[in-house]
Amino acid sequence: MGSEWKTLSLQEAGVELFDCIHKTPPEAETGYPYIAIPQMKNGRIDFSANPRQITQEHFVEWTEKVHPQHFDVVLSRRCNPGVTAWVSTNNKFALGQNLVILRADGTHIFPPFLRWLTQGPNWWGQVSKYLNVGAVFNSLRCADIPNFEFRIPPIQDQKRIANILGTLDDKIDLNRRMNRTLEAMARALFKSWFVDFDPVRAKQRGKAPVGVDAGTAALFPERLGDIPEGWEIGKLGDVMKKISDGVDPTTLPPDTPYIGLGDMPEASIALDAWGASAEVTSRKYHFKKGQILFGRLRPYFRKVGIAPIDGISSTDIQIVTPKNAHWHGYLVCQLSDQIFIDYCTNVSGGTRMPRVKWGDMTKYSITVAPAEIVEAFGRVVQPMFDRIVANIHESRTLGEVRDVLLPELLGGRGRIDS
Repeated sequence: MGSEWKTLSLQEAGVELFDCIHKTPPEAETGYPYIAIPQMKNGRIDFSANPRQITQEHFVEWTEKVHPQHFDVVLSRRCNPGVTAWVSTNNKFALGQNLVILRADGTHIFPPFLRWLTQGPNWWGQVSKYLNVGAVFNSLRCADIPNFEFRIPPIQDQKRIANILGTLDDKIDLNRRMNRTLEAMARALFKSWFVDFDPVRAKQRGKAPVGVDAGTAALFPERLGDIPEGWEIGKLGDVMKKISDGVDPTTLPPDTPYIGLGDMPEASIALDAWGASAEVTSRKYHFKKGQILFGRLRPYFRKVGIAPIDGISSTDIQIVTPKNAHWHGYLVCQLSDQIFIDYCTNVSGGTRMPRVKWGDMTKYSITVAPAEIVEAFGRVVQPMFDRIVANIHESRTLGEVRDVLLPELLGGRGRIDS
């Protein structure tokens, strides 16, 4: 493998570059997504990452140069120059500032192979070669990118490589989407039971609660005032406690998992990224698998999740655990609920670096259901959370395999006969 490969520039290989419109359109309430750097995640365009919405009129103007299409590669020229994201669908969107589109015409590069060419070690070698170092931001020039040179395999080899790596990546993406669905299901059930009191309302009308088995339905009362009959108003501090187990990371094995605020995704309980204790030196908190991590610095970013491993975290992450185990599922949903996040944002102290205090978190009012209802909720959602954590670990393993194969295959060293 590798003997029939040719060294070509992107331009010689039939890859065209399309620049963005160098201004930002006004935001609209609804419309078309305007994809910027924050939506470039894990090598893909993440349309769920709250992109700016723009009007039809602005969409037409901002796609005058190019309409992004399936198999295109979006490249960031500035801020994080060299980072790429594959356009995995035919979703319509406009290209944000400092981004360009790379599109293969198929003559020398199989379009689905381009995404992998722009992630390998040779790609980063070319980025380093042409990088312009600035006082504030490093950047790549549009005029230089077509000159990037690569060893290009025959089309048939490209198809095999793209299939091997794409199969692994598709499974990783499937796991991410499954995790979003599982979280949404748990969150919907939480709202139904503990916010809208749907089972109680149904029984009050003489109807059977929807989606609840008879045994669980029997646990709910039939009368509803401000809150269901027999329930109480309490404080979040009644059911949760903080863990502040400080540790010096330099005393730990260097590969001890470390989660910083930057590793935590926004609005997702699936914590699928972490580093190692060797990267940090200041005091940290120790946490255990299954405990809840709450980002108390700038809480409006809504960084809350379930620890998928034992490890250490930034002290700007509050470690939370239930006082009684059956409250775990409830706490995961309550602490990550947008209404609670808004409360934390409002009571945070500090202008530039607002932080919410533990004492203020504990004062948040909640409706306290009887233990048997909270336990029933946990029995439903805990398997969802367990599946989320299992998907995280499976995806990390698949990602490690993909990342090992990528330079081998692009370097002509791996076997791709079948």
